[in-house]
Amino acid sequence: MWLTPFRSCEVEGIGPRDARLPNVFSSFGRWGLFSLLFFLVMMGVMAERARTQAITFDEANIYATFIALPWPGSFNTYDAGNHFLQTSLSKISIELLGVSEFSLRLPTLIGAALYFSAAIVLCGFVFPSPGFGTAVLLLLTLNPFLLDFMSAARGYGLALGMFLWAFVLICRQLASSAGRSLPLVAGGFLLGLAVTANLTFAYPAVALIGAVGVTAAARAFPERSAGAWRTALLSSWKIFWPFALIGGPIVWFLFLNAKTADYYYGAPALYETLTSLTWSSLFNHPRPIGGRYTLGILFPASEWIATIVLPATVLAIAAISALAWRKAQDAKKRPALITASVAAVTIPAIVMEWVVSHETAGVPFPYTRTALYMIPLGTIGVFSAIDLMSEWKYLGRWVRTAALGVASVLVLQYLAGFSMKHYGDWRAATGTKEILRVIEATERGSPPNSVRINASFTLEPGLNFYRKQWHLDRL
Repeated sequence: MWLTPFRSCEVEGIGPRDARLPNVFSSFGRWGLFSLLFFLVMMGVMAERARTQAITFDEANIYATFIALPWPGSFNTYDAGNHFLQTSLSKISIELLGVSEFSLRLPTLIGAALYFSAAIVLCGFVFPSPGFGTAVLLLLTLNPFLLDFMSAARGYGLALGMFLWAFVLICRQLASSAGRSLPLVAGGFLLGLAVTANLTFAYPAVALIGAVGVTAAARAFPERSAGAWRTALLSSWKIFWPFALIGGPIVWFLFLNAKTADYYYGAPALYETLTSLTWSSLFNHPRPIGGRYTLGILFPASEWIATIVLPATVLAIAAISALAWRKAQDAKKRPALITASVAAVTIPAIVMEWVVSHETAGVPFPYTRTALYMIPLGTIGVFSAIDLMSEWKYLGRWVRTAALGVASVLVLQYLAGFSMKHYGDWRAATGTKEILRVIEATERGSPPNSVRINASFTLEPGLNFYRKQWHLDRL
């Protein structure tokens, strides 16, 4: 496969050059070397951010409230910011390595490794063209808003890495003619772990399980036999039971302990969800319009993109996927067809879940990071559908060319919005470490508890984190 760091092997029932999957025991190839270098560079950047960027309010607050407590006390009460798997792994990391930004964020780097590797494998599986696949890979991995959560210890990066690998395994199996259960079961376990890493991923996990049933039924439709329909239903069941086994206890704990008021972070309307995702992706670290590399023309268009372009795009993905099922026998395009179809069902299903939970339980609509999973899902769905259009005689070529142009513009905007100094959602915490360094140098030699600092509530948890890390008993 052109973009995976491993030599490829065939998917059963699909042509030898058009739908291959990674074999981790095989040798490296030319494109494999590129993907390996890309992976290492991205991980190096994320590790540097985890090591150097100041602790954020949410990270420091969860550390003081839950992670720093003895094990039983870390989960006695429910808090929307206390994500079970992220908290547990951060706690273990700190116990082994001591208190630091890097040890707190180490589990997130595991999530980043999972996400980047899954993106590489997915692009190599779906897109046979190196140029087109590279463009999609860059869109999946260079979004500055998404990259913030590949080092910040908030559970989103860990959950997203597991979710994307589940998506890869599931789409691979649906595209294959082999009736193996292991990829679906493994995908279910990963979805359950994603929910334990961050509860917001319950929405896409449930939607994805439903989408698998719909897509498997679409594949079985030409046969119209009881056995084919049973196989389609079993596909969802093979994912659901491991998902319920892992994620079920967390959901049960919520029913026993959580209240609607506990879900305090969100938006009052769906419109704000879409706008926040667009804004955060394009202007996560805004510079003045006209500044270096900043494409200011997109600035006033963010609301238009959110409310018109995004819904229209989802409808287009669904329409293109439906048309492509007429040529479902073309094995060449089966990976793109399956991927586009799963995304076309999953995305509207997620939106329906948002609406139902908001109308029935008063849960706010997701806002910025709590809808983070929509960014890779939308990117994968759009470009899989465009790849399906490449078979169209004239329009397909023009659409593909235009898509590459849009992708280039977005990549430039993503690069313009990337920052190694702060996280977009927590700009106020940027100077916390430097503030305490100045105070520490100024008051060096003072007796214990002799220095008092007055700080806002957004800075206090971070200052206390560094006070403990640096053993500043005089503060």
